[in-house]
Amino acid sequence: MAINFRIVTLPRPRSDGKLTVYFRVTCNKKVTYQGLARYVLPEEWDAASSRFTKVYKDHKSDNDILRMYEQRASDLLREYERDSVPFDASKFIKDIFQPKQQRSIVPTLLQQYCDAIAETMVAENRYGNSEVYRNLAQMIRNYQPKTMLSDISHAWLSRFEHYLRATRKQKPGTIDYYLRTLRAVCNRARKEELATANWKPFAGYSTAHLREPTAKRALSMTDAQRIISETPTTSQEAIAIDLFRFSLFSRGMNLVDMAYLTHEKIRDGRIEYERRKTGAHYSIALNEHTQAIIERYRDPESPYCLPVLAMYHATPKQQRERIHRVTKFVNKALRNIARRIGIPAERLTLYSARHTYATALKERGVSVEVISQSLGHADLRTTQIYLKSFEKKVLDDADKLLL
Repeated sequence: MAINFRIVTLPRPRSDGKLTVYFRVTCNKKVTYQGLARYVLPEEWDAASSRFTKVYKDHKSDNDILRMYEQRASDLLREYERDSVPFDASKFIKDIFQPKQQRSIVPTLLQQYCDAIAETMVAENRYGNSEVYRNLAQMIRNYQPKTMLSDISHAWLSRFEHYLRATRKQKPGTIDYYLRTLRAVCNRARKEELATANWKPFAGYSTAHLREPTAKRALSMTDAQRIISETPTTSQEAIAIDLFRFSLFSRGMNLVDMAYLTHEKIRDGRIEYERRKTGAHYSIALNEHTQAIIERYRDPESPYCLPVLAMYHATPKQQRERIHRVTKFVNKALRNIARRIGIPAERLTLYSARHTYATALKERGVSVEVISQSLGHADLRTTQIYLKSFEKKVLDDADKLLL
């Protein structure tokens, strides 16, 4: 039986000149149409890709909806074939488009849905987050490639956790990483109406037992000052020291945000930028450290403040690969410097500057609430992860106050 579907417009426009968008199902040359309540001018529709063009007002969100319809249709056809359900075009369309309150969980292949989320994030330039979902998709393929969203339950989660621990030999923190990502997938599926609102496979399923004490990555300010005062032996060490110093004195700015920091974001003695990870706006006063580094790398032919990206890194892929290379050589250089001056280097990375900034504020009596706002955290528990425990001597001195 030849069955296919496609989102199309018909050539005859309405009286206002707009074309109606339809979901078309063809079965043995018999065609059935379902209107999608969307109307476009010819220039607002790309027939080759079956998508709205950029001139259509809501092209991003509505194209996401079209992808969702296509995914539902693909999953339903797979389910019909798996369960030997006779094909009926009217029922097929009803199963795709029936109202949320009447629809049971739409069969969706889990690993494909994870890949679809990753693709959406790539389109949004959220490359780091996309890798998280790609990693989960690959693990699902390794475990049970035919797993459907509707298969996820308390029992399935227990079996998956056991597989990660016993077969894949994953550490508790890594298992927690996969399960937290999977929980986000389930939440997204409900939001996108791929599942009913009362489908909550993680209800009552705790991952608290997987959370180990986080190894602190903060340095003491004394050690941090030793690193930024060290004489570099290579150009890469010089860049590593400057980026570490810049991060430390700009509220722990991470490398991605430093990479995209342009001179137009330096206004009235402040750094004004949106953090790429969260979109939150930051306004940070320039100081002697950050100002000196910006002046050192000032290039009239480049819009960038720091030596990470250049004009020839023109595409998102080139920029992503460049940032990845800089991250690797900077972290390696920092560890080499630390070993040379006698500082423990096992967990030292550029990101340690962010932890060091937070811990230094804590040791100087700044409240966790203020530190949390400085770091841009929405949850105080996230800030606590950054904060290095007080040294034993500080606690001993506090105990003496009771004597």
